[in-house]
Amino acid sequence: MFNSINYQSKWMSAIQNILFNCGMNNIWHNQFIHLPKNTAKKIKIRLIDQYLQHWNSDLLNSSKGQHYALFKDNINCEKYPLRYKSN
Repeated sequence: MFNSINYQSKWMSAIQNILFNCGMNNIWHNQFIHLPKNTAKKIKIRLIDQYLQHWNSDLLNSSKGQHYALFKDNINCEKYPLRYKSN
């Protein structure tokens, strides 16, 4: 469908890139097979894992990041900024 001579879509190209980057190119090549219901969840988990790996790599490859990693080892919102309301 995507590789049709008459039709190309940026959106579908982005979906193809996501699937290929997740190592799930079989889903793209076999678009007409029935997929399990948890396929979207698996893709989401894989994307989150890839993001966290990239974040950790960037963190450890910079001097500021190495110092930061001494105090914090995961990505999450700190509670203290949420305690104060802005006026």
